[in-house]
Amino acid sequence: MAEKILAIQGNSFKNLNIITDTTYLLALEAQRRSYKIYWYETKDINFINSEGKEVDLSQIDSEIIFEWSNLECPYVKRHYGSNNMQTTQKFAKSKNVIWITVISSAEGKQGYIQPNDAVNTFASFGSFPDHILVDENGDLGKKFNAKTTPHIFIADKNKNIVYQGAIDDAGGSRVWTTDLNQSTNFVKKVINDIKSNKPLSVSKTRPYGCSVKYG
Repeated sequence: MAEKILAIQGNSFKNLNIITDTTYLLALEAQRRSYKIYWYETKDINFINSEGKEVDLSQIDSEIIFEWSNLECPYVKRHYGSNNMQTTQKFAKSKNVIWITVISSAEGKQGYIQPNDAVNTFASFGSFPDHILVDENGDLGKKFNAKTTPHIFIADKNKNIVYQGAIDDAGGSRVWTTDLNQSTNFVKKVINDIKSNKPLSVSKTRPYGCSVKYG
């Protein structure tokens, strides 16, 4: 039976108000149902990227997009083959947003890439993220509860996750028949909202794609 996981943005039970915080009730119910709970604060995350450089998210003074990827997944291939992912990445970077690509495929599983090969492999697809993390143990993926490839998370400047879900509205069979560059791109909408200081038009959608190939 697959491990049941719940990821909660926060810092464990000790910082929750047991009277007013509904997260406390959620966590208790998850424990009762034998879920493994991962607590995380995005600003406290740091990692070594595929080039061996330490990345401390608290030192990044901009919004951040996390893209979960698996270049062997047909859905990811579709987004890269249509140039949809690359144009979205270019748009985000033109708005001074940091783009982090995460591969949480375990070694030996579909989509795993050796860290030394990651930059050149993505560059061959025309993708140039600011950082690539080969998360072969699945630590970051499980903290974020990343479910599919692709799966997008957007953090604001305060490192709060303000959007999670699909890159666009072309889920289901439409992904194979739609011109993805003409679909409603949720990532672009959220970035435009943030940069215009507008209320977010969308904060969560259902991601679609292949399951993340955790070990």
